[in-house]
Amino acid sequence: MKFLLTDDQHNANKQRIPREEFANVLRTGLFMPLKMAYGEVSEGHDDTFPLGVMTHLKTEGNSIQALAALWDRERHEDVDFLRQRYSEGKSIDVSWELTYTDEDVEDEGVALKNVSMNAATIVGMPAYQGRTTALALSSVEQEGVSMDTIEKTEHERLLSEQKEQFEAQIAQLQTDLSTAQTELIELKPKYEELAAYKQTIEEAEAKQIKLASIKNKFKDAGLDITDEYFTEKEEALAGMTDEQLEFFIQELVAAFKPAEEGKASISITSTSVPPIRGKETETITPKDMVEYLRNKN
Repeated sequence: MKFLLTDDQHNANKQRIPREEFANVLRTGLFMPLKMAYGEVSEGHDDTFPLGVMTHLKTEGNSIQALAALWDRERHEDVDFLRQRYSEGKSIDVSWELTYTDEDVEDEGVALKNVSMNAATIVGMPAYQGRTTALALSSVEQEGVSMDTIEKTEHERLLSEQKEQFEAQIAQLQTDLSTAQTELIELKPKYEELAAYKQTIEEAEAKQIKLASIKNKFKDAGLDITDEYFTEKEEALAGMTDEQLEFFIQELVAAFKPAEEGKASISITSTSVPPIRGKETETITPKDMVEYLRNKN
């Protein structure tokens, strides 16, 4: 009996055998049993027993075809039952039995990984819903009919070819991965350089924004800061917290409070000394300080 064993699409149980697992199916499915219940086609796999053995498996497009030798001598009535069913145009559907060690979750279900084919079973409610069905069924008298059979050596050759194809694909993927890793290594210093440059630009922009804000704070406090003074002190001013800056401005305002009305001008080249306050009713002048120091000495 020639039949479709599986394809690479999801079945009703939302499971599928992906194409990359076909080599495992071909390798492990050879000489595994084809099973069926005694005297009938049961709905599922329970109470089914070997009816024959899969002697050949091969890939056809996105599916795997199998050829099974049925044991006419051991289960003559059941083999005749299948011949009759096939001749009447009734479907003979197959469902696989396998083990696997892993699975990939997909949108429509799961893809089974590292599969090992244990058996194929003729059932009445196949998970593939008519996609895995008998394609041909010959009798002893019809052995001349082409069943696309191949010898074991040919089967092994085809299996070896498919293995070589998969190994070539894996080697190509590994080469592509190595190339991508090399490109990543080459791009990493450039990325780090760009990231550092971006950070420098952002820090400079943030600094300019903060300095503009500081200038506004001095202006709002009535202090006229020369560009020369601001350039000289900008690092120190930029490094201050808001609380420190506010305290510093308040101190300057307090120091220049007795000055003539209008804005106080602050410059690093100015020779004027802001009035120094003593008692609330007393203003100390530079002359007072010089006189005090002379007398003290």
